[in-house]
Amino acid sequence: MNFNARVGYHFSTIDAYCDAVKDNNYITFFFQGGASEDSRRLRRVKFLSGVLGALGFVPETRGDRVMAYLRKDDKAETEQKLDMLGRLTLCSLHLDMLMTSDASVDWFVRAFLEGNYNFELH
Repeated sequence: MNFNARVGYHFSTIDAYCDAVKDNNYITFFFQGGASEDSRRLRRVKFLSGVLGALGFVPETRGDRVMAYLRKDDKAETEQKLDMLGRLTLCSLHLDMLMTSDASVDWFVRAFLEGNYNFELH
C-alpha cells in the first residue's frame, strides 16, 4: 500500500507491505506541515513521535517533519498498526490548536493511546 494524503495543510504518506510472512512486513510513515506557528507544529511533532514510539515504531524528527518505521511485525499486528495510523493522521488535524502548552502534549498522547480520539479536555 502506498497512501498519500493532504489533510488540511498537512502532508502524510504511509507506505506498507502486509503479508503472512512476518519478515516481509513493514510500514513507513511521513508527516509534515501545518499553518500554525513553529511552537505549535513542534508540539504536534512531539505528540506524533510519542504515539508512534508507544506503538512500536522508530520515530525520527526534523523540524515539523516526522518519519517513522516499523519492520517485521506479523500480519495481524501490521494491520492493527495501519488502522492506528489512519486514526492518528486524522485526529492530528488541527491538534496544534488544542495543545496550548508543552505540558499538554503528554495528555494528548495518553488520551490517544487510551482510545480517546475526540480529544475532549476535562
